[in-house]
Amino acid sequence: MLNLDAARVWDHVLSSGDTLASRVRWRGGRMLCVIFLLTVALQLAAQKACSYDIIISVQTLINSTSSLTGLDSRLYTPTINDYDKCPESTLMCFAEEVKVLKYESEIEAFSLIRKLRRIAGSFKKPDCLQCELSAERATKQFLRDLLTVLQHMNALNC
Repeated sequence: MLNLDAARVWDHVLSSGDTLASRVRWRGGRMLCVIFLLTVALQLAAQKACSYDIIISVQTLINSTSSLTGLDSRLYTPTINDYDKCPESTLMCFAEEVKVLKYESEIEAFSLIRKLRRIAGSFKKPDCLQCELSAERATKQFLRDLLTVLQHMNALNC
């Protein structure tokens, strides 16, 4: 998205015809090309499925739910094997189930949901797992399994 916006700005500068634009075109064009390529490279690096802070988010969530009483939710819980076959749909399933947990327990988990979705979007494999086909597990086991899958993901990608 940023690349397209940068290209539009560059086209606008080049088509405006003022002296600054012509100076940028002839003197700074190479530098802008370098900056543009660095931006693309950084975006590609940011899409890598590696996140240590998501582990901390899950551990924080585990600690916050351990003090809650009456939390008897059963959540669809993908496995490491599911992740190995279909990482995107596995992480999206976890994100949706964390959203359910958030609503049922009134815990704050928005950043974890966002991080799971962002990492899931970095995979290009087709979706192949329906979340509802995963085994239902108690909340504490769900969170432990989520942590295990994320640690496995980091072991493969970091």
